[in-house]
Amino acid sequence: STMLNYEDMVEEHEYTEDHADEERLFQEMEKVLVDLSNSPAGSPRRLELLAKLETHTSEAANHFYVHLEKEENSALPLIQKVFTNEEMQQLVGDIMGRRPAELMTSIVTMMLRNLDHEESSVMLCNMQQAVAGTYFEKWLGQG
Repeated sequence: STMLNYEDMVEEHEYTEDHADEERLFQEMEKVLVDLSNSPAGSPRRLELLAKLETHTSEAANHFYVHLEKEENSALPLIQKVFTNEEMQQLVGDIMGRRPAELMTSIVTMMLRNLDHEESSVMLCNMQQAVAGTYFEKWLGQG
């Protein structure tokens, strides 16, 4: 078992707060979207709601950028220090296996749309290794 130094410790409450903030941001955006769908085209209220949605969207994008950077710089090195590649693949496979197919389709589509060809190939190869021997591997192979 790998021993961790104090410097290696990740502030769990910080990630919990980040995830709570993400939930709040999505709830706020959902409320604005509902209000937008109920507001007449061209109304001053609709313009106000569009501005509010733009603000929430920018806030969410900034939040996710900071959160992902923190995970890549703090959590990922810790995970790599504690788990073997095989264990990480098993964990990723377990996590992905619990996701609904519709969500995984959206995630894979988004990733492929935003990655260049080489990055897409590496990502799909890693996903296939992580889900080897699972139903998700068969689903991924059909995509």
